[in-house]
Amino acid sequence: MRKIRGLKIGKRLARLTGWIFRRTRIRPGYNQLSSPKQACCRPKPISKLINWGRRLTKGARSLCSVKPGSGFAPLGYDPIEKLATVPKGHLAVYVGQKDGDFHRVLVPVMYFNHPLFCELLREAEEEYGFNHQGGITIPCPFSDFERVKTRIASGSAGSRSMTWKRHYSRVSLHHKMSGPNGPLNVSSKGCAKYRTSNGCSQDKYTPNSPFEANINSFLSSIVSSSSLSIYNSFALGNGTSSPEDALYGLYQCRGDLQTTDCSKCIEGAVNQIGLVCPYSYGASLQLEGCYVRYEHVDFLGKLDTSLRYKKCGKSVNNDVEFFRRRDDVIADLQTGIGFKVSSSGLVEGFSQCLGDLSSSDCSNCLADAVGKLKNLCGSAAAANVFLAQCYARYWASGYYDSNSPDSSSDDDIGKTVAIIVGILAGLAVLIVLLSICRKSMGN
Repeated sequence: MRKIRGLKIGKRLARLTGWIFRRTRIRPGYNQLSSPKQACCRPKPISKLINWGRRLTKGARSLCSVKPGSGFAPLGYDPIEKLATVPKGHLAVYVGQKDGDFHRVLVPVMYFNHPLFCELLREAEEEYGFNHQGGITIPCPFSDFERVKTRIASGSAGSRSMTWKRHYSRVSLHHKMSGPNGPLNVSSKGCAKYRTSNGCSQDKYTPNSPFEANINSFLSSIVSSSSLSIYNSFALGNGTSSPEDALYGLYQCRGDLQTTDCSKCIEGAVNQIGLVCPYSYGASLQLEGCYVRYEHVDFLGKLDTSLRYKKCGKSVNNDVEFFRRRDDVIADLQTGIGFKVSSSGLVEGFSQCLGDLSSSDCSNCLADAVGKLKNLCGSAAAANVFLAQCYARYWASGYYDSNSPDSSSDDDIGKTVAIIVGILAGLAVLIVLLSICRKSMGN
């Protein structure tokens, strides 16, 4: 018997094994002259994976190191000014206007869905779009932001205390635009119902004045009243010796809303109107389902047909049947008193007057609104006209469904699943990198 590598085997098996080893060691072909030490065998897939892991680890250590001349900075390290660590449950935002100083504020994430903060995000969208450099930037005076902050915090008194932290107050515009956070996608979707129109008086009242106290009393009253009725009007301080302290106001919800939905809409309007019209002697806010207005002069029951807002949809060409149906609908809307719903074929519409108008004034207001629907929007497939004390709108059946995000719910579900999968994969990679960084820094 012959021993090969510690195993006793027969002669024939020994010859066969030796022949196989020789064939493995001596392969036909040529080796590259430039790499005499390179093995002739191709690397196995597992070795490729190991090499990839080593490169990833090396890159992560380089990223987490702060070596002079390395060209890298650790995650969260600011070469201009070392910022305070953002605590869990907070997000850093920058507050300020162009060509001015910016303030960095740590905001609790739970406040991002608050209607007041949603309004700030809308302003950010209008100013910067959905993608802009340097983190979330709120384009408003810092004093206004502080006022919003105080109102949100006071409204959350019953919940767990969440503080807003300002770690440094003066940030140059250059630093803000080159911050470490990179571009962020800021969107106000998911916030309260969108604002249709608003109007603000140019006259401003003094903070902590009697008029401000009347405003707060009015806003509190309409929130309570909206749970019982879809319309009400108020007069506060009109018996005092100072006419400038008097306040007249009303609210109204769309006629097809239940009181529970009306109350929610009014609450959203109350949270927004002080932000939209800060310190104004007069303000009006029209949301999709409700309307709030107050003035320091008595406007209740007085006809006002001034145009406040219009929106015209896409044009419809050479559709005689549509125009005939539309004319039937808007003619019917003109005869309504209060809230009126009408339809003809595939065209639908509704109109509404404020509850403080008389029947004759309501008819006059609706006649003006219907006339503006045809004159201002022409051949539009959908149109909205809001006057000071009434509104009218029509649309082709399915128009809003086809133009709303909900019409593609299946696509949205698929996108949502893809986003979730992507986020989970990104989190897994991030956890690996952070663990490597922690080990590297510990060493």
